Amino acid sequence: MTLPPAMTTTDVQRIFKILGAGNVRFVGGCVRNMLIGLPVGDIDLATTLTPDQVIKKLSAAKIKTVPTGIDHGTVTAVMDGVGYEITTLRRDVETDGRRAVVAYTNDWAEDAARRDFTMNALYADVDGNIFDPLEQGLKDIERRKIRFVGDAETRIQEDYLRILRFFRFHSLYGRGTLDRAGLRASAKFVPSIKTLSRERVTQELKKILMGNSPHKILSVMQAYNIIPDIIRKNFDADKLAKLIKFQNAIPDQSDDILYCTRLFMVFGTAKPKQIILSKKQTDIMTHLSCAKIDFKNADMRGILYTAPRASVIASLMIWAVENNIRLVAFKKYASAVTGTKIPVFPVQGKDLLARGMAEGAEIGKTLKRLEQKWIKSGFALDNKSLLN
Repeated sequence: MTLPPAMTTTDVQRIFKILGAGNVRFVGGCVRNMLIGLPVGDIDLATTLTPDQVIKKLSAAKIKTVPTGIDHGTVTAVMDGVGYEITTLRRDVETDGRRAVVAYTNDWAEDAARRDFTMNALYADVDGNIFDPLEQGLKDIERRKIRFVGDAETRIQEDYLRILRFFRFHSLYGRGTLDRAGLRASAKFVPSIKTLSRERVTQELKKILMGNSPHKILSVMQAYNIIPDIIRKNFDADKLAKLIKFQNAIPDQSDDILYCTRLFMVFGTAKPKQIILSKKQTDIMTHLSCAKIDFKNADMRGILYTAPRASVIASLMIWAVENNIRLVAFKKYASAVTGTKIPVFPVQGKDLLARGMAEGAEIGKTLKRLEQKWIKSGFALDNKSLLN
């Protein structure tokens, strides 16, 4: 098979040459995406060499190495600012649902058997030859079926995050109904999601929410009570689908706006359980929780003067969904939000100092009083009118 350009760069070819083409193969997402016909992102490699051998060979070739996951056999080669994860073939010795103790192996089938899904247990060499040690991955790629490697319950008990990954992978790569064995096993071990760190849960849920059709997969998750402590009971998948249509109508919005509005629509609260938010995300979510804006009668300049534009756009999206606003009307409201210039208060402290006011708290109080007067005038009063 012809490898895509991302897998044939000079740097990638160099890694294969240094480590020995027979000792290393592409693995996981890059192989999966190549076979499905999707863009290839990160390049991950698997090798029969130990981490020490990988570091020694790359260092001798003047290639920077970082022991990013040395406890699990992973070394990252950094070339021209790009990282390539190189992981020694492994087998699990002990797992507890959150982390695993591994031992190295030179058996490709052993390494494949410890992976999560069959379509992730595929390898490719530098010439584009595909290897399917379990003889299941290629078949599941063809029918776009997300199946756990081996016994679904066993795979999930090795890492409970795989429950969320199962649903995310189906939303991204799957077709038809979800694998029954995977569904049953996921539903059985739902309580164990609570044992995972908030960081890991946050990362996985964000990927689900930022997919193209999160409403579809979240509906299935809700039906099977997969994350009852996170998805609100009155979650409405149709509303989330409508929100996404509104989001697509306003191009070039930040990921924070898109993510927070989807998060709020699903969870209905500014502080969803088990989710970590950045300060900016917290600000947007808090505004969504408190905002009671009637965009039909709103003074957009006044709103934008008192709230960040990102939060106002987010509020508009939620308001439009909850009030069943048509898409054509929504676009008009959106244009008003994105096109309105934020008024600039025409008086500064230096203006008051120039009029003889002494430095101190009085300046702040005066500025506040004048600002309120200016706002009440509909931002009409200029510097001269306010100071006279």
